[in-house]
Amino acid sequence: MPQLDILTTLPQIFWLLSVFIFFYVILVYYFLPILFQILKSRKKLFNLNNLFNLNLIKEILIKRTNLIKNLIKNFNNIKTILFIKLLNIKFEFYKKPLEHKYLKLTNIFFVALKKSIFYCNLNLINSLKFCPVILNKNKKLI
Repeated sequence: MPQLDILTTLPQIFWLLSVFIFFYVILVYYFLPILFQILKSRKKLFNLNNLFNLNLIKEILIKRTNLIKNLIKNFNNIKTILFIKLLNIKFEFYKKPLEHKYLKLTNIFFVALKKSIFYCNLNLINSLKFCPVILNKNKKLI
């Protein structure tokens, strides 16, 4: 068999190994450093973008907390103004037939205002202690 002849097999093995070694050298010394630089630059870019995003999130959270503080302050001011000013208003009615309608409307308004102040007040709501109905039933059974 001519394929197994030692004279033809040795040059084939030599050229095969030499071509693979050549490709290995080119790959290791030329292409791999370029690929590593690309990977390093991508990693740095990712880290920079991540830091930029974190800084943006911090700024947004700071602005949001400041906005919420200002809103709470303004709502408290509005609540105190409504409570102090509107409860001390004395209406003067010039026309007698409209007096009853105005009194009825103002009473409805004042009742709604008092209920909103008393029942929508977070301090009052937080001071109330609620317990589930199941606990009440258990207390009744005992």
